[in-house]
Amino acid sequence: MIAASGKLFAVTLDEKILAFGGSSKNAKTYFVKKSDWKPSSKTNEKAEQILSETGISEGYALYYGVKDGDLLAALVLQSDLNFVAIVPKAKDVEKLRRRFENLGLLGQRVSFLQGNANTFKAPPYMASLIVVNKLEKSKDGLITNLYTALRPYGGKLWIKGKEKTQKN
Repeated sequence: MIAASGKLFAVTLDEKILAFGGSSKNAKTYFVKKSDWKPSSKTNEKAEQILSETGISEGYALYYGVKDGDLLAALVLQSDLNFVAIVPKAKDVEKLRRRFENLGLLGQRVSFLQGNANTFKAPPYMASLIVVNKLEKSKDGLITNLYTALRPYGGKLWIKGKEKTQKN
């Protein structure tokens, strides 16, 4: 609860903001439009493949190389993992935060921080899964940074490689 401008504001557990005081004649109701955006079927298949290959579907995960957020969203929606996504540019962090906020996932299952695999040092043994969708040019300590963040005895690191093309 917050008191300001002669009113009392309260936030409920079901994400409603209520204001008490003042005139009820001018009462207004606002709704946040939730996005109906969903990852493509191809992206959902890729997420299913990653979760299947690693065998990890719960706990905490780090995600490097977020592009438009489709693969990250698919991973979140298909698992019980809580993701921390590391994004190089501040403007992209803000854009992705808004997109995932509209999905109702921001702060619940996904958080975004600025950095990259070379610079971001996650706490030791934090992640059950680390997904590297795009690997930056390696600098000293890159693999150490990733490996240190993995949980011992079962933590998995998934790094995107080149897609194999199949000719018929």
